[in-house]
Amino acid sequence: MHTSPALRDLGIAIGALDASRRASTRACLEPDWPQCVAYRSYSRSLQSLQLQLQTEDVGTGQDVAWTTFLLGVFELMAEPSGTGFAKHMLYGTSKVLQLAGPYAHQSTLQKRLLDAFRVLEANRAILYGDDTFLSESKWSFNNRVTTKQAAVPDPMADIVELMIQTSRFSKQLFQIVEDTPTEKRSTSSAVKALAREGTALDHRITTWNNDSLLESPITDPFTQVSFAYYYALQLFHCRNFTYYSCWETGTVPELSLLETNAYVAAIIDVCDKTIRASNIPGVILLFPLRMAGAHVGFERRGKILKLLQQIYNSGFVVAETIKADLCDFWAFKELESSSKQNR
Repeated sequence: MHTSPALRDLGIAIGALDASRRASTRACLEPDWPQCVAYRSYSRSLQSLQLQLQTEDVGTGQDVAWTTFLLGVFELMAEPSGTGFAKHMLYGTSKVLQLAGPYAHQSTLQKRLLDAFRVLEANRAILYGDDTFLSESKWSFNNRVTTKQAAVPDPMADIVELMIQTSRFSKQLFQIVEDTPTEKRSTSSAVKALAREGTALDHRITTWNNDSLLESPITDPFTQVSFAYYYALQLFHCRNFTYYSCWETGTVPELSLLETNAYVAAIIDVCDKTIRASNIPGVILLFPLRMAGAHVGFERRGKILKLLQQIYNSGFVVAETIKADLCDFWAFKELESSSKQNR
């Protein structure tokens, strides 16, 4: 970090922004001082990065990739909409990693960056419904691991890969069904192929769960988070099919009310334990909490809002957007339910 002005200033920016939100700092310093330091350092980091981007070795410089990635993390802490984060992921880190290629990240530091990026990028893609270059086969985790790495189970890496696949399939599902006239959907070969592909994907997700229960220590915090992703993926994937009535009975994945409630309860439990008893950044829990919120009963909404508030309080203000989104969703569902009752 000491050899990279952009990284050095960014480290100061993140530290100052975090310090600006701590009660002890507010008590002994001017209220806005650490925040001013944070944004000045952030601005200097951006300026240094812009100079680096004019050089010819952008794709080979580890500091450039790390800088763009951490700029995105800063945005998650500073800006609630997530727009700045998405821009840094899409036009910063993504481009630098693609310039270097999937097999250029062999050092421990490079692997850590790629692994961290994959988690945040998978969450971004599935939450925002966006494309990601990680869905290309050459970037598949399974295509990049060595034989030695493959011998060691990595449930988090595998479930993130499934998140990327599920996100891509979701976009494909909505595009194909919407492009097919309503009266032709039930007989369309493309729609029927979607049902088969969706069932195969559901089988891969279920297989991950069965294998992980046998191979991985459930007490590991990251393994617990990977199971929260599993529950959220099941809710997300099966829900997508419920938006249309063109499927033949028994041909697409579905969850019973009992299974849905069990997954929601499990997500809440895992997220609660993770926030209370680990150092895992709460921002990677936003997708599971968003999916739990979309299926939760009225009596547990407060718990989900409380967990999102804790993530917000830990420094990731983007959690506020998920809270607002869920509140809007719940208001819509209540209005919809009231409308049906009055018919």
